[in-house]
Amino acid sequence: MKKKMLLAVCAVTAATALTVGFTACGGDGEGMSAEDAKKKIATFTTVPNTVNATFKQTYKLEVNSDNASFKSFEKDIADTVTVNIDYTAGNLYYYGKKTAKDNSVTEHLVVKEDSTYYYLTTTKAKQALASEADAKTKISELLESLSKETAGYIDGDAFVYSNDWVHTYLLLGSGTLNGTEKSFTYSYDKADGDGLKVNVGMDYVGYYGDAGTFEFGTDAAHKGAKAEIVTDSKGYITSFNQTLDNHLDMRITSTPIPLDLSGTRSLTATYDGAVTKKTAGDIEQNIPTTSEIKVPEVTNATITTYDFKNGDFSTLGKPSTTVTEGNFVAVKVVCEEGFEVKSVKVNGSDTQLIQGYYCLMQPATAGTTYNVAVVVGAVGEEVPATGTITVAETAHATITTYDFKNGDFSTLAKPSTTVTAGNFVAVKVVCESGYEVDNVKVNGSDTVFINGYYCLMQSATAGTTYNVVVTLKAAA
Repeated sequence: MKKKMLLAVCAVTAATALTVGFTACGGDGEGMSAEDAKKKIATFTTVPNTVNATFKQTYKLEVNSDNASFKSFEKDIADTVTVNIDYTAGNLYYYGKKTAKDNSVTEHLVVKEDSTYYYLTTTKAKQALASEADAKTKISELLESLSKETAGYIDGDAFVYSNDWVHTYLLLGSGTLNGTEKSFTYSYDKADGDGLKVNVGMDYVGYYGDAGTFEFGTDAAHKGAKAEIVTDSKGYITSFNQTLDNHLDMRITSTPIPLDLSGTRSLTATYDGAVTKKTAGDIEQNIPTTSEIKVPEVTNATITTYDFKNGDFSTLGKPSTTVTEGNFVAVKVVCEEGFEVKSVKVNGSDTQLIQGYYCLMQPATAGTTYNVAVVVGAVGEEVPATGTITVAETAHATITTYDFKNGDFSTLAKPSTTVTAGNFVAVKVVCESGYEVDNVKVNGSDTVFINGYYCLMQSATAGTTYNVVVTLKAAA
């Protein structure tokens, strides 16, 4: 089976509070003490009636390696999102438009027609919303999904400054860097119109990986991030500007892979003004009718997939790597002599064997990726659902292993000596005083150290034994 590389498979969102260093003043306006700033922020309790905003993200993630697998992690983002929102009770409205670096355009709309709210997007047909409360929730969800990139996003709560704003939108809910609390410097000024100007210096910023938030910090060549947030007298954010100059050593190999994050993010907005409104007919739609079917490499068998239309058996004579909305994913497995199928799942769901085809018994939806997982074993051999984790005896350290399920961080709180097929082996090492970890290998392969866990960057297979070997060295 192919190795599945994940950029941040074991990222953990920390629950510890930030340690913050406040500076009395700074910037170009009249200085304000941290105490006075906190009092002012506490008055920012209202929400705007309307919002007209532009959110830009222009940044690069560069991987300093010639390895093509690692290079695939690189990002080159240049997005512009324009937003028009009306929060007036009884007449909610939202329009969002993203223009990406390749000039592709994505549009979202929430609109009231007669007495019913609807939402639609460039790729999703118009759907009714049950209530005004649902419409307001959908506005925030759509704005987040439209604007979200690996370095951040905005949502319906992003336009009013609060004491949690930096933690949420710049640190992305994260709170530690490799288990160490970090300090951030804040300075406050008065802004025009009795507003507030907040300047923040950050040792690290949050960044979204495949399984959660992790942190880009600093080094000798990268001085971290800076941000300026300016509000009006009500706390509505009129401008936000952030520069990124951050670094992370990705410990995928014995020599860490350097990752550099650089660029800018900005928001400009006006409030309580007129909003030009669109109708559903103004949104140019390109709604997909098919979905992709993916099949990993499996030894000792040939796997073929089909786009099966109920009642039309001719569709089972035409192999397909896509499935039409409303049709069914069908899979045919031909094993080599001496081998047989142990299981066939699609997106984790069991299939039903019907006349030689393994069928997912639910109609396909457009825009969904259907991942086929086939387990093949020797005839008569019982294949377990888990692999076994063993740990070589290591002096001067306590080693704990985990059965990590991608996206379920609660599994990192439950030590385990087995790993479920499709999950990941994660290892935590606590050294005695005077020692530190040199490397952690699983079955001879390097692991990635992210937020306190050494993770094998490939999904586990049933019946495999995963041998963990930890090497220590004298602490520096």
